[in-house]
Amino acid sequence: MAYGSFFLPAYDYSLPLNAEYLKQILPLINQYNIAAYPINYAICYEYITGKNATLTKAFSLLFQEGKPFTQAVSLEFYGKYICNASLESFENLNHQFQKVIDQATCAISDTYNRVEETNDNFQKKSTLLENLSETVDIRVLLREIIQETQSLALTS
Repeated sequence: MAYGSFFLPAYDYSLPLNAEYLKQILPLINQYNIAAYPINYAICYEYITGKNATLTKAFSLLFQEGKPFTQAVSLEFYGKYICNASLESFENLNHQFQKVIDQATCAISDTYNRVEETNDNFQKKSTLLENLSETVDIRVLLREIIQETQSLALTS
């Protein structure tokens, strides 16, 4: 079984080898009265191949203790021994996406606050321009507007 970048296990065995596994899985399913559906087949497949040591140990222990292979056992084994790496990968991706979303939200919030502040300053300067008096130097006012505009451009 290979996991690679997939969320579900991928099997890369040859057809003759899979045919041999099938010949071993069917008697196993019958011997332990295991329902023949895909998840159980995957568990038995893993057991027969012997490539999943933790599953093989848990599977063998279950029958040594004389416990039945119930649907609950099936789901537990599949989740724990076959898809566990997939679930961990999914959780890791979910965590990374949440981190990116949080960072983007902070950046947007910071930009929004900066825009609001700049807008307030522009409103004040606009009022000053409208009521221009001799005491206000228009060049100073325009330099401030240009600096705030450049600063805002760097923020976003």
